[in-house]
Amino acid sequence: MDALLHDLRPITATSRRLSLGGAAWVASAVVHVGMLASTGFVWQGAVSWRKPIVFGFSIGLLLATIGWVLDRLDPDDGRLARGLGWTLLVSSSIEVGLITLQAWRGEASHFNVAEPTDAAIFAGMGAAIAVMSVCLVTVFAWVLRRRPTDPVLALALTAGMGLVMAGLGVGQWAIELG
Repeated sequence: MDALLHDLRPITATSRRLSLGGAAWVASAVVHVGMLASTGFVWQGAVSWRKPIVFGFSIGLLLATIGWVLDRLDPDDGRLARGLGWTLLVSSSIEVGLITLQAWRGEASHFNVAEPTDAAIFAGMGAAIAVMSVCLVTVFAWVLRRRPTDPVLALALTAGMGLVMAGLGVGQWAIELG
């Protein structure tokens, strides 16, 4: 177990920052479980505490995971890793922050364009996701370009980032379906 924890620990400042940001969003998700409990665990509907929980938890895990991936890529590209890390942290925090804001406002976060404020928030979420997507595609391209020599690590990075790309595709498909 100690070896596993050692292998998972963040190494660089970028991965530590992403892990801390991820931990903050996971903590936010846990707080929102309490809010969900206050509604009798009403999970469905356009306005639900489900969204800050699901998005906080998933983005929290994604940030920590991308930090782990960046730690295993070429350390000579530290500037690229720092830029990607900061951009991903800020853009994902904007997206989840806006989703959380809408939950606290009692408004639907997705596809809600009825009022100008809601439309601006939904557009902001879309812009943040576009920036996140560019960062994630860049990390995937980096993984493909600088494959680690360890075949198991190379497979883990390639398959893991491939799944992230599939998730981006499913998300785009869901947006197009409305």
